[in-house]
Amino acid sequence: MSADRSRPLTLRALNRTLLLRQRLLERTTDGVALVLTHLVGMQAQVPASPYTALWSRIADFSPPLLAEPLVAREVVRTVLMRGTIHLVTAADCMELRPVFQEVMDRELRQNSWRDGLIGADLAAVAAAGRDALGDGALTPIQLGPLLEPLFPGNDPRGLAYAIRNLVPLVQVPPRGLWGKSGATRHAVASRWLGRDEVADGDVEGTLLRYLAAFGPATVSDMQAWSRVQALRPVVEGMRERLVVHRDERGKELFDVPGGEIADDVAAPVRFLPDYDNLFLSHADRTRIFPQGLATAGLIGKPAFLVDGMFAGSWSALREKGGLRRISVHPLRALTAPERRAVLAEAEELGSFLSDGGRVDLTVVPVP
Repeated sequence: MSADRSRPLTLRALNRTLLLRQRLLERTTDGVALVLTHLVGMQAQVPASPYTALWSRIADFSPPLLAEPLVAREVVRTVLMRGTIHLVTAADCMELRPVFQEVMDRELRQNSWRDGLIGADLAAVAAAGRDALGDGALTPIQLGPLLEPLFPGNDPRGLAYAIRNLVPLVQVPPRGLWGKSGATRHAVASRWLGRDEVADGDVEGTLLRYLAAFGPATVSDMQAWSRVQALRPVVEGMRERLVVHRDERGKELFDVPGGEIADDVAAPVRFLPDYDNLFLSHADRTRIFPQGLATAGLIGKPAFLVDGMFAGSWSALREKGGLRRISVHPLRALTAPERRAVLAEAEELGSFLSDGGRVDLTVVPVP
């Protein structure tokens, strides 16, 4: 539906709109690449997390639907928003990286490894890193000693970390594959993907994509999602191309033209993995976290939603032989219908995570 911009957007409208745009009101029939493109990537610092995130968003999702394009180099794991690992399409890997280079540069200046880089010519470090990686892939432990002789006096671990920030890299399989593990091995993105690097980032285009997936949003929200600084002048320059709403407190919320605002519809229970972008992409998190809730210890945990809002965390107990139990940790007492819905979705999650097996379910009492 289209919004009446004469009326402020309520918190519930913002919640339902976020769920709609995040494909969490109803599972989509779109494929993995389309969903990743719409969401502008998916947080993936925990290698298995995107599988659960996609399962919650795509109807009939199964692990090979992600594992196969990872092996085929159609999707990749790379450092982007907020300087964290994201799962993106090959095209977005190349096109988005220049937008977030300032984030990489700033992180490198602030990281604890910076002391080991004092006096090093970072452009020369970057060039040496590209040469050392060549057309292959190396772990940071393998890469550092190759750089050390070229930059005597600099910490090889810091040199290897610097390449991560200075050069567009991807983490190559088997890391990120379902049911497998492996050390973090980096390859030069352009060589791994057979694509040219993009010199200049399209900041405005990237913000439009953010709004389509996470909006309506404030400038502070955009900066929280991206960690790119000083976006106010950019957004002001885009104002004539944007729709402007206000929330119940009078804050300006920017949106894409034609951005759908959700009706006050029922929201299903959804289980989400560690660090899902749903929880990380706004400075004001009240549209997804209950008001007054201290979120510091909750951000990053696997979480579940009840009536569209963060309702608690969950954990999976694995033993030799596979997944044994899913434990649900609600923040508040659940009503009988809520408990049934949570357990039903947890059972489906357990079946997914155990490749069709049955697992025990536990709802931990609220303290």
